[in-house]
Amino acid sequence: MTMHSDANAIAILEDCAIYRAGLAALLAHEMPRSPIVEHGDWSSLIGWLHRGDGVALLIVGNTLYDARPPALAAIRARSPRLRIAIMAQHCSREAVIAALADGVHGYVTREMASGAIVAALHAVADGAIHLPPQIADQPVLHGEAPDDQLTTRQRQVLTLLSRGCSNKEIARTLGIAEATVKAHVASSFRTLRVHNRMAAASKLHLLGPGASSPERYSRVASAYSH
Repeated sequence: MTMHSDANAIAILEDCAIYRAGLAALLAHEMPRSPIVEHGDWSSLIGWLHRGDGVALLIVGNTLYDARPPALAAIRARSPRLRIAIMAQHCSREAVIAALADGVHGYVTREMASGAIVAALHAVADGAIHLPPQIADQPVLHGEAPDDQLTTRQRQVLTLLSRGCSNKEIARTLGIAEATVKAHVASSFRTLRVHNRMAAASKLHLLGPGASSPERYSRVASAYSH
């Protein structure tokens, strides 16, 4: 494991040593300004972070992500600007939705070409959201849309939220109090089973009616990540 004390470091958490080394070599070549740190288990990563070493992007293999400890929430609370990408063997709509609801910023599959993997991780590190094209381009299935469970006002609030509007802007647009907006947002989050605006925008993009294009969505989600 290479040790760095750099807030721009990229941490790779992967239990397969061969794949971990290969990804590290690829990123070291393509993203030379970012120190690369390798970890084979959660305890190693958590110990490294507790020593005060900074990390900007965390790439987690899906096996270790599925076995993530409760400490993951503490890591996110301690490093709110940390960007997280999952490196998965394959993907499904359910897995991507669950990851986005957890606050993950990128879902990358190993079957992608090396150049596409680097581009996706670059985008995540720069503040965008990356979704697998085969998931982002899937049509919404009947009964999946969250507006089946939301009130008309909640749908209005979330539509404006997904466009990047602040609570104050939403209140002004709808002619309601800002406190009312906050109440609608909180209630909608419970319905969608998400915990932040970025995750709400993510789920609306995948499930909501009239979802925006992946390109527009990346710009919207980026606004929630800072």
